[in-house]
Amino acid sequence: MRDYQVKTIRALDRGLEVLDYLHRSRNASLHDLYLATGLPKATLTRIIATLEARGLIWQRLADGAFMASHTYQPRPLRSTTKIFWLKWPRPYWSVYAKR
Repeated sequence: MRDYQVKTIRALDRGLEVLDYLHRSRNASLHDLYLATGLPKATLTRIIATLEARGLIWQRLADGAFMASHTYQPRPLRSTTKIFWLKWPRPYWSVYAKR
């Protein structure tokens, strides 16, 4: 991947940090997110509202905990993908080479 000389988007980074934490921890309350990220609860509330509106997280009715939906799945590293292609038997290569 290219090494761009630009600043990152801080708001996007914060939202992805929350989403990543919810994915790893399975579920978390607002207070758990506050302790894990250090972000103010007002900011977390806005991030949660945005992620919920996009269908990336949902809130359990039983205890109010937030959970990442199954639509968010981290992708494997590029090097893993290359190894996958190398493990395919040769007859399949010719099928994809013709495309």
